[in-house]
Amino acid sequence: MAKVKSTVRINSQRIKQLNQAAIQALKLTGEELHKDIIQEGVIPRDRGTLEDSTFVDYSNSNQGKVSIVSSTPYARRLYYNPDGFQFHQSAWQDKKGKHDGNPNAKDHWFEDWTKDGNKSDFVPKNFKKFYRKLINT
Repeated sequence: MAKVKSTVRINSQRIKQLNQAAIQALKLTGEELHKDIIQEGVIPRDRGTLEDSTFVDYSNSNQGKVSIVSSTPYARRLYYNPDGFQFHQSAWQDKKGKHDGNPNAKDHWFEDWTKDGNKSDFVPKNFKKFYRKLINT
């Protein structure tokens, strides 16, 4: 039986570059997702406070996680338990004045981009696009 001798060299610098590219691609994907959510008009809208307070949190990006956060105190209630709330799809007026609407406003406004949603491929597709671009530059 013949003996085979091999040498493996690990290119730590390239691995580090690939890891950094993955983190950057994750951040870019978070931004793209945030932009798509706003453009789709799914977040309930009165005067725009909830939509304007929704942002991408990068604080855990080095651990492979970014989050879309809505920082208003009522965001959770509207998302999970919107009983009695009317989701206006167009502008309206009442005693308090003029209000905006969003054309696709609803509760659970993130679900289109989750595993079973109609945009479930959005995140993996965009991450792949950004990652490939970053590693080839």
